[in-house]
Amino acid sequence: MQEKNAPDAWNEGGETGAKGASALGAMTSEGLAKLHLRSEVFFNPHMRLCRDLSSLWVGALPALPSLLDGFCASGARGLRYKLENKNVGHVAFVDAQPAAVELAEENAKLNGLAPDAFRVMRADINRLLGVGERFDLIEIDPFGTPVPYLASLMRCGSGMDERFVSITATDTAVLCGAHAQACYKGYAARPLHSEIGHEAGLRILLGAIARAAAAEDWSLEPQLCVSHRHYFKVMARLVKGAEGAVETAKTAMSYITHCPHCLYHHMDGFPTPICAWCGQHTQWGGPVWGGDWVDKACVERMQRLAPNRPYLSKEAGGLLAAISAEADGPTLYYDLHELASRHRRVIPASERIIEKLQSMGFFASRTHFSASAIRTDATLGDILDKMEKR
Repeated sequence: MQEKNAPDAWNEGGETGAKGASALGAMTSEGLAKLHLRSEVFFNPHMRLCRDLSSLWVGALPALPSLLDGFCASGARGLRYKLENKNVGHVAFVDAQPAAVELAEENAKLNGLAPDAFRVMRADINRLLGVGERFDLIEIDPFGTPVPYLASLMRCGSGMDERFVSITATDTAVLCGAHAQACYKGYAARPLHSEIGHEAGLRILLGAIARAAAAEDWSLEPQLCVSHRHYFKVMARLVKGAEGAVETAKTAMSYITHCPHCLYHHMDGFPTPICAWCGQHTQWGGPVWGGDWVDKACVERMQRLAPNRPYLSKEAGGLLAAISAEADGPTLYYDLHELASRHRRVIPASERIIEKLQSMGFFASRTHFSASAIRTDATLGDILDKMEKR
């Protein structure tokens, strides 16, 4: 966890030694990593699925000579990335909390990492990224919002043509509209507190990342984004170049129009005040990322790796399959339960509606954003026609 008022100095691996080892508490394992845990160092077992998917993604990337595990805490992420993927070289574990630094080093040694394969640093992540060191992949997994770290994350990497970032946001209540004022302040965007709020929230997060990237001449290419439980996860490629950065900035200037009366929605360069379907006043959210949030080819590479990793959680394969199925679909989704309630329809079986729409030539799939929603390019009228009236 990141501490306020962290010192400028940072200590590398050997300087922390095994100090505090006697205070080690429980021991657990996750993936190929063995982990000592301490009560004063944060470790969330509910993020195992996120770490499973992130490690799979790392394995699907090209060679990564250097990797930074920011906010490393116990070191679980960085250790798994290193132990489970042959393409990962040197790993730097960074945290501002002394106990976390000590524990991360202890766990690195516990897992047999060679002294020249890792280092552990006590540092403020923004200050560390500001000194100009380059990393092929940077993991930013803070408590709450990643916004305070985006500028420094994008400023580093001088002289590199491409690199990768893995960013977690756990302030989903803010991004999904439950705390609109905080979203205005932190993300400079208006959220949508609605049935499509999770995709809108992810797109607000992507928009903030994209604007920070474009300001430093990086284009953003999302490869896998996940909405699960209390967090959003963005795994993306950054490519250097002013031309690509311009397109990234433009893509981050979209707006979502949503009608609270009939639930019709669409995404465009400007919000629409009157609903095109029912003629009522709409609500809007944005600016948001208007482009793709997943690269299907990347997901397929991950799926090919998964059978060789029997330690993955049972959810991982199913979630990847769901994301792969919806990857070719249009932006946004329709929640069938909400449609049934608003339009006096019988709540249908999702698969049955999907089959009917596909038989008409439309794209239709489930979406991992919501168990009761479908992603389709069919019109709202087409969907309602396939739902039995009450």
